[in-house]
Amino acid sequence: MGYDVLDWGSKGCRFVMGECRRESTLEAILAVPGNQAVYDRLKTLLRDGSAMAFVGAGASFPLYPLWGQLIAQLAHEPVRHGLAFEADEQHWLRTAGSKPLQVASQIRARLRDPLYHTFLFETFKDRTGPGGRAYTPAHAALMRSNFKACLTTNYDPGLLEARRHLRPEIRDTGFTVWNQNFAVNRWASGDLFKTGAQCPVLFAHGHFADPAGIVLDHGSYRQAYHNTPYRGLFENLWFQERLVFVGFSFNDVTLTQIADEVLWQTARQGGGEPRHMAVIGLPDDQPYTPEMRREYLEGYDAEVLLYPVTGTGHSALQAVLESLATLEVPSPATLPPPPWRGWTAGPPTPASA
Repeated sequence: MGYDVLDWGSKGCRFVMGECRRESTLEAILAVPGNQAVYDRLKTLLRDGSAMAFVGAGASFPLYPLWGQLIAQLAHEPVRHGLAFEADEQHWLRTAGSKPLQVASQIRARLRDPLYHTFLFETFKDRTGPGGRAYTPAHAALMRSNFKACLTTNYDPGLLEARRHLRPEIRDTGFTVWNQNFAVNRWASGDLFKTGAQCPVLFAHGHFADPAGIVLDHGSYRQAYHNTPYRGLFENLWFQERLVFVGFSFNDVTLTQIADEVLWQTARQGGGEPRHMAVIGLPDDQPYTPEMRREYLEGYDAEVLLYPVTGTGHSALQAVLESLATLEVPSPATLPPPPWRGWTAGPPTPASA
């Protein structure tokens, strides 16, 4: 059986040699071989409240740039300030795909930290989109879903704004950044969740308000992922929690760098079902093959739910997220009581039963 042609459903998108001709619906997405089983398992994790969302740049688009757009804007900054030639800009853009961290480091060196930090702050500071909302529909759907927590590699405040507007019952409006050691250790120990924290947010690669702490170039990746409390937390999350990757594309630069820095040492060595899940965009110039599932399974210990991406459009992702946000989740009051309720000292021992 060949995979040059993949039909996403009569009402959805049809891939022909990598060309996505129509926007996909949830029905069409779930018709992709393997997607329905992953989707069913994802719903189970959300109903249990046992999954953490790991959110990439696709969730912040179009309010904030995708990685390719970010590096293009960043590469132009030295030229705009008279610190580099257009030939330098073109070289950086050609090289960014294969050496993203090195390119970011070279551009940062040309700009120097004051201009570099100002660029990051201005690019990811608070902004509003259609309807005056300071968050995207993807942010909204994630916050309405029953995730235990949200981790994000984005630098923008979209998730926080969505939580503030859509989850008013959550009184804690704070967040954690990777370089806040005390707060990171509370995540790692589980103490944060013992206090009843609802949908806490961790900025895994920094927050725009502190651009010096943003993880983007080679030096900052090493600073974040080598012998730090955050590195320990990430390893704990990888082995103990259920992560759901959202807003990343196939061959995503950020996920690739995390794999290079951390996962080659921490990836599971066999045994048990896949621990994590990924809702991954498949660009229209990449024809589907089952090897894509194998790549995420081996590289990230994750099952993949694939959706089509046309150009920079992630409307198919929104269809998936909206369906997850509307899941009926049992409240604690409706759960059956433990079989020993009524005994003040816990369940009886076999001898006294």
